[in-house]
Amino acid sequence: MPITVKHNKVSTIPDDADTSLVRPSDWNADHTLVGLGTMAEQNANTVAITGGTITGVSGLVTSVTGTSPVVSSGGTTPAISMAAATTSVNGYLTSTDWTTFNNKGSGTVTSIVAGTGLSGGTITSTGTIAIDSTVTTNSGTQTLTNKWVQPRVLASTANSATPTLNTDNYDMMVITGQSATITSFTTNLTGTPVNGQKLIISITGTGAIGITWGASFESSTVTLPSTTVTTARLDIGFIWNVATTKWRCVASA
Repeated sequence: MPITVKHNKVSTIPDDADTSLVRPSDWNADHTLVGLGTMAEQNANTVAITGGTITGVSGLVTSVTGTSPVVSSGGTTPAISMAAATTSVNGYLTSTDWTTFNNKGSGTVTSIVAGTGLSGGTITSTGTIAIDSTVTTNSGTQTLTNKWVQPRVLASTANSATPTLNTDNYDMMVITGQSATITSFTTNLTGTPVNGQKLIISITGTGAIGITWGASFESSTVTLPSTTVTTARLDIGFIWNVATTKWRCVASA
């Protein structure tokens, strides 16, 4: 490290014209001493500089940053830290979380036990879990006891001459305030009924309203009614006759 030295004594003698001689001004000039070695450690690890600066020094740390999840307060004396990991923050695993994870199972299923409505017993390697016979299925044959099946009722808009009904979706059709003559129930009748399926049609007119049923309906010993009775409610019961592919009138009240 170069060190500059200047004499405390300043000569007032003028320089000689001969520049080959050591002149007084040379004595007054700054002198740089260059040597090899290291600077000894000073008390409190500091070096006091008075009236000058040290230049040309490299490799000093001036600021420290962190890469997530490590964070730094920055500056020459930074505080380095890391947050505990959460569902939304990357960080370190706390001892509590480690205990939770460490107590988790390996995830290997060693046996399966059939629960309510299932049969097959306890399976430890291979086997079949099946639906128990006590459970009602779409295609199974079971007897329902103490069950209430609510009818699917269509509340129809009054005054249509050709009421619309899909027997796949409804078990009963209720028409109120009918004032127009019904010219056909067959025209807008859809569905794929099955043998023995039941249907009820209820009509309340504003008077004696004429009714034409059409080709999809037939009488039995009970004749298809051709009109409503004043403003009284008329209920007609049908059963699907698979032999004639018609709705067979079995009741009229």
